[in-house]
Amino acid sequence: MKHNLVKKIAHLKPCQEAAEWLAQQQSFTQAWRDCQRGDWMLWLLVRTMTSPPRSPDRRTIVACALDCVQLSCPHIPVIIQKDVHIIRDWVQGAQQTEEIFMAICNRIFQTAIMVNAYADLVLFGGQYSECKAACHLAQQLANYAGVAAILFGYPTNDQLQMAAHISTIMFHQPWPYTARVALPDAADVIRRHFPRPPRINKPTRRRVHV
Repeated sequence: MKHNLVKKIAHLKPCQEAAEWLAQQQSFTQAWRDCQRGDWMLWLLVRTMTSPPRSPDRRTIVACALDCVQLSCPHIPVIIQKDVHIIRDWVQGAQQTEEIFMAICNRIFQTAIMVNAYADLVLFGGQYSECKAACHLAQQLANYAGVAAILFGYPTNDQLQMAAHISTIMFHQPWPYTARVALPDAADVIRRHFPRPPRINKPTRRRVHV
């Protein structure tokens, strides 16, 4: 049974640490209940999404991702504050046009890229105090870029990978958390939104909306 659990998600390509942990669990239900790694849980939810981008069915997972991000980023960066509030309003039922959605997504990603580039610049220039502040902002923006990727569902996963790259390189931590201590709290947040584990479908050639 334990070996079968890992086989069932092998096509999703979990990290080795997560696969080794899952191999010790009795069932997906028990594993979901006991898991203290919010990053693994959110990863599984994203990898098993089947709803179309920007559809109402994504409201729950977007709300969940926002709540997880705000555990480590309680103060929304001013530069994207309005955009995050619009996403929150949408999660709560407000309607938005395609044009507004696309503008929000592009602004969040472009801002994250620019701040990351600035952090690199001041780091190589030896301005370490400025670099620390820039890296912190880059981390926050990368987290929100990940939320945007879940919501907007681009044809490729480039945006989400970019967010993960910024977070991992700058802080050596898994997206979307700045500290491992937040992971158990994030796991509890995820279970409030998703009390049961997602359905694990058999691998197909159909492309999942991510």
